[in-house]
Amino acid sequence: MRLEHLQLDLRPRSNWQAIDLGYSLLRRNAAKTYAVWWALWGPLTLLLLGLLLLLPPQWSWLPMLTLWWLKPLIERGVVYVLSRAVFGEDLSWREAVRAWPSQLAGGWLRVLTWWRPLVIGRGLYQPIWQLEGARGAFARQRRKALGRRGVY
Repeated sequence: MRLEHLQLDLRPRSNWQAIDLGYSLLRRNAAKTYAVWWALWGPLTLLLLGLLLLLPPQWSWLPMLTLWWLKPLIERGVVYVLSRAVFGEDLSWREAVRAWPSQLAGGWLRVLTWWRPLVIGRGLYQPIWQLEGARGAFARQRRKALGRRGVY
């Protein structure tokens, strides 16, 4: 991605301004973003709700817990769409869904295991792993920079 195609004003922002920028980006790309979300979330939900018919009543909570637990994997599709929109790429929701399996590489096991319940700012840090591909000391440095001053 090239910085000359950046579609927003890159500058330090307060936490509230950053949230407003995120919502503005989502509003501008809502159709594609929600289409990707539902294209990934819908089949998974139907599959797990269909599992309810096969489970005994005392296990009826399991599909809902599984949906919640897998949510970070679905969010990777949304992050992908919005990250491309920042650089002015006109991406269709189908292209984003096709790219989704490649977005799962790197960090998905951590997000689904010990990082899920222990890190409050998981949604804030997910782009570090997914988009930047940061690992090790560099990833720690980025998390520290993003998480300072009580951001999450």
